[in-house]
Amino acid sequence: MHFRYSLSVGSNLQQETFIWRYTLRSAGTVNAKSGRTEFEGALIRVRDGFACLHPWPELGDPSVEDLLQMMREGRGDRLIRRAHACAVLDRHARMEGRSLFTGLAVPDSHATIVEWTHETIEKAVRSGFETMKLKGGRDLVRELELLSEWVRLWPQVRWRIDFNGMRSFVEMRDFLGCLTGAVLERIDFLEDPCPFDAQAWTGLRELGRVPLAMDEGVATGRGEPDVLVVKPALMDPQDLVAGALQNAQSLVVTSYMDHPLGQCFAAVEAGRLMGTEGSPLVGRCGLLTHELFEKTEFSERLGGMGPGFSSPAGTGLGFDDLLEKLPWTRLS
Repeated sequence: MHFRYSLSVGSNLQQETFIWRYTLRSAGTVNAKSGRTEFEGALIRVRDGFACLHPWPELGDPSVEDLLQMMREGRGDRLIRRAHACAVLDRHARMEGRSLFTGLAVPDSHATIVEWTHETIEKAVRSGFETMKLKGGRDLVRELELLSEWVRLWPQVRWRIDFNGMRSFVEMRDFLGCLTGAVLERIDFLEDPCPFDAQAWTGLRELGRVPLAMDEGVATGRGEPDVLVVKPALMDPQDLVAGALQNAQSLVVTSYMDHPLGQCFAAVEAGRLMGTEGSPLVGRCGLLTHELFEKTEFSERLGGMGPGFSSPAGTGLGFDDLLEKLPWTRLS
């Protein structure tokens, strides 16, 4: 059974909401639309339930400051609504003294690769990953050469490439036209290869005979993508199950490349999805993004590289001792 959690935004709630601002730091760029290496977010504490607010303004989100101001004013946003849902879910589990991961089967994940280097792929293969998700689109000629080489070196690996809609239909048509049959057979899917257009996407699918995945806009219920990439930080995965079943689409649950607490929420939602009628739709997920950033006390609780999700100890989403010692400040 799937339970929905809601928490109305009002003055009493604002009085009971506390925040802690954080910054994640990466060694290099982690998104084709962003050159940043520092990423601000906030953990929120609502009636002893915890959640994460981690916007990506490059993808259309409000800034952290704007989100917090919206919360002060009682206004909503999809990130705020989902953070409130997370806080309620977490609070109920903490009140009952149980971990949200108890008895939960969290799906395995792909490795998220932002640096197209031989060493990065080799390390991920040694760590047991069977599927790689590459952040592509920066240099298609180089990426074409490397992908061909890596398929030859690691023929057992499957590849997912996320272009973030940064390339045109013509560029992606040419890219697919240059891939050999051996490479095309090892591609799991291409994510947002170009801005969505039904005719263009159909043409790319027929040319490469590879599945296409859509990230943003998946809640519209369109049937054209073969794969829906679902971020629990933005939407409830359960909202997509009926449409995905009808359209024979698979679901890939991923983190929002956010704080480890947010990663845990995504992992819990992926595990909860496995316990519903949507279970047959769930493919290998993308829940392991903490190693894209500098280590923190929180990220160390999630362990090292490997396709399996290592849940942190504690009640709710975990991290009990770390959350308690943070210098929380009242939202209002």
